[in-house]
Amino acid sequence: MKHAKEILEEYTATLMTTRKSAIVLPKVMHDVLSSQACRGAIKFGSVLGVQECKKILEGLATCSLPFQCAHGRPSVAPVVDLRYL
Repeated sequence: MKHAKEILEEYTATLMTTRKSAIVLPKVMHDVLSSQACRGAIKFGSVLGVQECKKILEGLATCSLPFQCAHGRPSVAPVVDLRYL
């Protein structure tokens, strides 16, 4: 049986080379990675500079699910100009 480190290394290597997963992570590993991803994420209400915003948008443009986090929560908020409503 593979150790967690080996599974994660294989999974990461596959993602880096193919941008797709060829293996299925055990649920507990998926949950831990999802939790860690959210903890390190920029939170709503954070003040960002123009360059930071551009970098985030460029990264989101490469994602297959850019509008939600690993837990399914929204990762973007609509911007509305109330003058036009």
